[in-house]
Amino acid sequence: MAMACDTCHTVRGEAFEPSTTRPGPDLTGIGTRHSAADLLESLLNPDAIVVQGPGSTHPSGGSLMPDYRVHLTIRQLIDLVAYLQSLHGD
Repeated sequence: MAMACDTCHTVRGEAFEPSTTRPGPDLTGIGTRHSAADLLESLLNPDAIVVQGPGSTHPSGGSLMPDYRVHLTIRQLIDLVAYLQSLHGD
């Protein structure tokens, strides 16, 4: 993955490179739990809604998720949200 999402996240059934750390939440089934708008907001403004839990926050309480506003093109954002929406966990 170009943005190295697999260094923090897992998705059941995806063949990501082996990693010793995956601090972020498992994204399996995220497409059934969150709307496209919510997923986009998480990518563009990760501190808008911070889910408390292991691997989700740093000591100050903010999200560990990087802000991708300046790193992804509009096409990449559309494609990433579409991919996340396709993850149903079946």
